[in-house]
Amino acid sequence: MARAKKPKYEYVESLNLFRKRVKDATGSYVAVYGKTPDELIEKLELFQTYRNLSPVGKKNLFVNDYIQDWMDIHAKGMTYGGQVDYQSVINRHIKPPLEGIRMLDIHPDHIRAVLMSVSDKSESVYRKTYMLLNQVFSSAVENGDVLCNPCPKPSKGGNPPREKVALTDEQVKVLLDATEGTRAFVFCMIGVYTGMRREEILGLMWDCVHLNGTPCIEVKRALRFEHNQPVVSERLKTKAARRVIPIPMQLVECLKEQKATVKSDYVIANKAGTPLTQSQFRELWKAVVIRCTKERHYKKYVNGK
Repeated sequence: MARAKKPKYEYVESLNLFRKRVKDATGSYVAVYGKTPDELIEKLELFQTYRNLSPVGKKNLFVNDYIQDWMDIHAKGMTYGGQVDYQSVINRHIKPPLEGIRMLDIHPDHIRAVLMSVSDKSESVYRKTYMLLNQVFSSAVENGDVLCNPCPKPSKGGNPPREKVALTDEQVKVLLDATEGTRAFVFCMIGVYTGMRREEILGLMWDCVHLNGTPCIEVKRALRFEHNQPVVSERLKTKAARRVIPIPMQLVECLKEQKATVKSDYVIANKAGTPLTQSQFRELWKAVVIRCTKERHYKKYVNGK
């Protein structure tokens, strides 16, 4: 005769509680109690959840603390600009809506609320917000700190970037006429005739400028600012950024004159022959803006007054 199945739980009269014995993470049996069957079932579900978690997961940290720990660990592999950008998204758009929520209490609706809060921001901010949240919780699942990733399937959101319009011939003439004779002139000439990015122009060295034969510029370095100081590396924005750009004779003549007068390895350099700092570049570009767009005023003195 088959044995009768044991009930899902038993009632302990001496304790006036319902009890169920289950195995813990070490394989040992432990007792879980509840005042009612429903309470016992709820505690058993919670027990099963905690049993499958890592030591960090069992601490049930606040979401914001966990995200910051993740950022601190992964920041080492990022550029300084990337660190600043991602930390800004975390501080401004992720942490405020998730304040006070713990890791085991996070649900897809919480993630949707965060995404809703940035839906009126740029498409880039929306995409970075989702990407960071998804990476954090994917890492948490992999480490056993949570049981599932609460991020819903990605969807488009945010305002698309405005279409960039190239300068007209008239605007180019105004720009070059206004900056001729200044340190900004060569910078503007390179930008106009090559389409290079700011960081690529500031990191350009003479070994990448070929003025004989078929004139061209090799793009293989970029300059980024860290705490106002320039840092030049061969780490470009994308793989396609490493390229060779043919240059017209107008730019060839301009670069020949620059090379003859500047004693530096860099095409755009300060008086010390080193790359521009962030504050130096701001001053340079401020002069461009003033000369090209600001209304200019003159004072006329009569009899010295």
